[in-house]
Amino acid sequence: MNRYDLRVPFSEKDYAKSLGAKWDLEKKVWYVSDEIDLEPFQKWFPTKVQSFNVRANSFEIAESVQACWKCRKKTRVFSFCLPEGFELLEEHGESVERWVRQDYSTMPSNITVLSERVLEVIQRITTRYVVNFSKTASHSYYLNHCEHCNSKQGDFYLHSEPGNAFFPMSDEEMDQIKMQQFNIPFSAYATSFSIGTIFD
Repeated sequence: MNRYDLRVPFSEKDYAKSLGAKWDLEKKVWYVSDEIDLEPFQKWFPTKVQSFNVRANSFEIAESVQACWKCRKKTRVFSFCLPEGFELLEEHGESVERWVRQDYSTMPSNITVLSERVLEVIQRITTRYVVNFSKTASHSYYLNHCEHCNSKQGDFYLHSEPGNAFFPMSDEEMDQIKMQQFNIPFSAYATSFSIGTIFD
């Protein structure tokens, strides 16, 4: 079961509740699970109001293996890698934004929005990279899930902990990572970016 947080205006809370949304008293947010039809809730999804803040002309999907923190079985995990020259949307003042080319490659993480085309690509490869709520991050984003017990495999755990899936510390760990190239545009909204990657 996946959880999706909603941005429900106070004036619409009763309507959201009548459709099946539930109130998280601790987080102070309305949410819904994929046990019911999500279509009536689309207008309240945060991903529908966020725009893209990172783009590239092409991308790679990295596949690695990680021991699940919960069941300890090895599970495949996935991430995106963007080549040198990808662009970030930078804000300058209240209404001035511009795309700025970056002179390094990166692995974006904490992704809350993916373009439909990129989402189709990753969903053809795995059904375990989906939006879910992270207590650690306090928001929902695209997370890997264990192939055995379906536990969430958080991005910080995979990207920032030395020796884990996308932070290899040896040639053996590096050899576990497989790369697949896609020469189609990449667009997403992400909040974390590596500075350069192991794939340079």
